[in-house]
Amino acid sequence: MAQKKAGDVKNAITYYGQAIALQPDLTIPYYNLRAALQSEENWEEAIICYQKALSTSPSEGETYHKLAQIQLHKISG
Repeated sequence: MAQKKAGDVKNAITYYGQAIALQPDLTIPYYNLRAALQSEENWEEAIICYQKALSTSPSEGETYHKLAQIQLHKISG
């Protein structure tokens, strides 16, 4: 998250992707990557991150809510 906070979103996206490649069963890197992607308005990839986070932790109700919000944002433009 430090990379994202420093404003270096492109590097943050790369680092989160590397973290996911190393440990794809962890949920947190998907959330962090999703946040970075959303800040870049990359809605499709952010939605994929939510879906992958749900596949690793399907009982996270808040994730379903946030996924619905981003999908609504995407279709409402």
